[in-house]
Amino acid sequence: MTAAVTAPTEGEATEVAPWASTLSSVTRRFRFLIALALVVATVSGFIAGERLVHDPDVLVYFDKSSTSREAFDALEDRFGRSQEVATLLVAPAGRTVLEPEALAVMAQLVVASGAREEVTAVRSPLDRIAVSAEDVLAASPDDLAEVARQVAAAGPADGGSPLVSDDDSVAAVAAIIPAISDNGLVEELAGAHAAIRDNAQAGTAFELIQTGRLVIDAAFLRESRDDLDQFAGLQLGLLLALLFAAFGSLSLTVVVGGLAMASLGLTVGTLSTLQWPVNGISSATPAVLMGLAVASAVHVAGAWQAAIRRGEDKKRAVELALTKCGKPVALSLGTTMLSF
Repeated sequence: MTAAVTAPTEGEATEVAPWASTLSSVTRRFRFLIALALVVATVSGFIAGERLVHDPDVLVYFDKSSTSREAFDALEDRFGRSQEVATLLVAPAGRTVLEPEALAVMAQLVVASGAREEVTAVRSPLDRIAVSAEDVLAASPDDLAEVARQVAAAGPADGGSPLVSDDDSVAAVAAIIPAISDNGLVEELAGAHAAIRDNAQAGTAFELIQTGRLVIDAAFLRESRDDLDQFAGLQLGLLLALLFAAFGSLSLTVVVGGLAMASLGLTVGTLSTLQWPVNGISSATPAVLMGLAVASAVHVAGAWQAAIRRGEDKKRAVELALTKCGKPVALSLGTTMLSF
């Protein structure tokens, strides 16, 4: 069965540009080396991707001239850079965080957090009075009730932040940790403090929620890794399905899909080799570049397929496709990269 031959439509390229003919000849002559290079780039890129450096610093999401970033910088200039873990105690409806049960939970958090070697200080509403967290844990019910009355009557320690909401429904226990640049340690410590929260949560009606720089950094670190580990693969799968539906050709789908995987592997490998930190923003770069590679290849492949259907031989079809799409694709890639 032969393919139907159609005449060129108005405006269709029928003359081959010299540069397109040269590029077609070069790629045709070295097609096996090019294919091998793409395979090597894909495989080595994904292997190198296991050594990607992730930047968990949440400050990357704030413009340096923004009010929020200036506030962060001012705090670090005054007190030094740190990554705190703040555990919030949220009281059930009709109750307060200054009750004996809540103070016992606070004391448990203070003792457990203070025992961690990375923690340099722990602040809590217990700082309002001269009583240690250990004493609170060892107190009898009557003594604990007295401590609760003293804490409720006292103001913030040293005139500092009260760590308690105005309606006494929320309180915070803050563990102060020096700034950490080791990504693995950020996640490890976030997990350790989450375990402290979970242990304190057991047997109490008060809800415990963790936030703070360390917790946020760990969350962004996890999200930036998920962008590469999960969504890039999902994007590639959807692209292949759409390509096959559009072309109706398995060979074209495989070629364009292979180019997409090579661009993804090459980008990830470059980031890993150069040790450029990846964060929640820059982790989108491999997927964006893969999308650009696929979009460019789709235009050229579509033009090639149209030329074949008009009865052109494969070599001339490639030259015509490059002539028609080469400059628009190059301009599109250039403007997109500049805007990105």
